Amino acid sequence: MKIFTKYAIPILLGITFTLVSCSRPIPFNKEEWMKQGGFHGRHFINNDIFVKGNTRYRMALWLEENYNFCKKSLNEILDKFYIVPEYFELLGDSLAFERLKNDKKLRVVKRQHNPNFIFGIDPWIDINWIEIYFDKNFVVSKVYYVHYNHRTGQRTERRICPPV
Repeated sequence: MKIFTKYAIPILLGITFTLVSCSRPIPFNKEEWMKQGGFHGRHFINNDIFVKGNTRYRMALWLEENYNFCKKSLNEILDKFYIVPEYFELLGDSLAFERLKNDKKLRVVKRQHNPNFIFGIDPWIDINWIEIYFDKNFVVSKVYYVHYNHRTGQRTERRICPPV
């Protein structure tokens, strides 16, 4: 029993504190946000290639509670979340802008999952994201926080902005 109290209780307390601190929101910082998304400094407008770390997720939790997406323009949102590259053709962003103009939908990825991380295979699945819809003037019309359960294929949406 002494061995249990000597080793197990501190380990259990450490695990508990770690889990509690990992889900606590932290204020948004664009530089940190950009480090946690993209691939080798390349940030695609309509899709994040590789989101790493829980820092980005914790910043997104803060955004859910404190940032108002309603009635913002596309340019305001791009300025907030993305570094728009100078050479669109080299990074594939010209196609992303065309898709954004046609679909009038922007996804800001918060968290990804790789079910095959042991084998090094790279089919990353977006499991949490912010989905922003624009009207014909490219002003936000509705916003959803989306969670995708990769095991069941179920998608859960939570509407933030009411439809205009």
